[in-house]
Amino acid sequence: MRVMFGARGCARDAYWLLHETRPLTDESDLHAFVAADGAEEIGSLIRDVRIVAEREFFASFGDQQLEAYLGVGATEPRFRVHAKCRAALTNAVYPTLVHPSVRYDQRAGAVQIGEGVMVCAGSTLTTEVVIGDFVHINLHCTVAHCAEIGAFSTLSPGCHVSGGVRIGERCFLGAGVVIGENIRIAAGTVIGAGATVVKHITAPGTYVGTPARMLIR
Repeated sequence: MRVMFGARGCARDAYWLLHETRPLTDESDLHAFVAADGAEEIGSLIRDVRIVAEREFFASFGDQQLEAYLGVGATEPRFRVHAKCRAALTNAVYPTLVHPSVRYDQRAGAVQIGEGVMVCAGSTLTTEVVIGDFVHINLHCTVAHCAEIGAFSTLSPGCHVSGGVRIGERCFLGAGVVIGENIRIAAGTVIGAGATVVKHITAPGTYVGTPARMLIR
């Protein structure tokens, strides 16, 4: 059984990625979208697939063998959904989805991609790249040589990560962010859309602009 956690825009994109990467024979191959208890989407449909509440799903299928996908775009909510799944689902696996159009060095060990990662269409990962568990890399991103992206981080569409960059866990990069070569980004950092990072970010916070400066600690 396949299930998608999330019921908004990212979940819809992830559903398309799932179709492109691990083809479904029909819509019913995805059992449900799962939304947070009380979410307004519960009870409605996405392409004829129902949206159910977390509590209902966990109670009914907690011990079932599942392929679970985390279609949650924001970093911290995705981290929290994962924690709930680990606690409630005893037989779930979290497959990685890499769109067929993604280009990367496929020699053994050249690119390491963790559990539950999603890499969307048009992206490029060059060589000696490490992608941590449950990272989301959205449309048309570039991750250059010797870069590392920490678990649960998010690259929004059109991000460009230069060679030798180290991005900590649970970071969020808005659309079009550019990170210069060999930059270090502290865990938990948020970088606003269109920002250019030219210096190390050693303290987590929200950074915006070109060059990027702290907006909120």
